[in-house]
Amino acid sequence: MKVNSALFVICIIGACSATASFAFGEHTLGRIIDTQAMFIRHTATKLQRQVAEQNAKAYLARLAPEKKLALKKKKVQYLAVPTVRSKETSAEAKEVLMIWDVPRETLVGKNVYELSTTPEIGKLASYDNLVAEYVGQPSKEF
Repeated sequence: MKVNSALFVICIIGACSATASFAFGEHTLGRIIDTQAMFIRHTATKLQRQVAEQNAKAYLARLAPEKKLALKKKKVQYLAVPTVRSKETSAEAKEVLMIWDVPRETLVGKNVYELSTTPEIGKLASYDNLVAEYVGQPSKEF
């Protein structure tokens, strides 16, 4: 009788832990879908790469020393820099970005990201597991 009771308790504990990990798995899946739904990714054109590189270099060249220090303190390694639209760009895209690696002074990969909303300047967001700070559209101040 005691063996059956012990077996029953083990089965209950096992079922509970399986349910907990399954719930965790569902939660994780939902988060991945939400993250992926925020943007569309495709290969950038040569022009998109050139414009993104120009925008990143112009932004960093005009950046005040205090802001450079702030980026370093926040450990921001990547910048999300705007680029031009292409034939592949969705009509619904509000912003088209590429990711710039600050220490290496180069673009990260060949992907362009189309966002459904324009981020706030200075906002951190994740693009393919890279956390980048959005720099905004180029202007005379940029």
